[in-house]
Amino acid sequence: MCHCFRGNIRSTPTANNDQFSQALQTAVQESKKQGVDGSIHVDSALPALASAPDNPLIKQLQAILRANGYDTADVIGGPAISDASVMIPNGFPFAVFGPGNDTNHQVDEHIKVADYLAAIHLYTDLFTHFGAGLMEQQN
Repeated sequence: MCHCFRGNIRSTPTANNDQFSQALQTAVQESKKQGVDGSIHVDSALPALASAPDNPLIKQLQAILRANGYDTADVIGGPAISDASVMIPNGFPFAVFGPGNDTNHQVDEHIKVADYLAAIHLYTDLFTHFGAGLMEQQN
C-alpha cells in the first residue's frame, strides 16, 4: 500500500522551495529504509518574492495613505500566495495592498463596500502619482 500525502508549503526567500523539496525527498527515501512505500511529486513550486521595504512603490503608497488621512501601512512579509511570483520580474518593486479584514479564505469572507470604494480611490491616487514620485526620487 502506498502512503500518499498532499500539502502546501509557502516558502520564504530564506527557506526556498528547492530546500523544502529536497528535505521531503530525503524524508521519503529514509522512510523507505523503514519499509514505508511512498513517493513525492511536486505539483507546483512558485518562488517566494521579497521587495525592499523602502522601494519606490511602497514609499509612494505610504505617502498616498498619509495624504488621504490614513496611518501608514506596516511593511511585512506574509505567507500568502499571489500572482507576483509569476508576473513580477525579480528585483522589480512591488507591494501587496488592498481592502480586507480577518475573514479571508473563510466561509463568511467579506469586505465592507465603503472599504472597497476607499481602496479604489487610493489605487487611483497611487497610480496617478506613481510616475511623478519616481521622477522626483531620481532627481
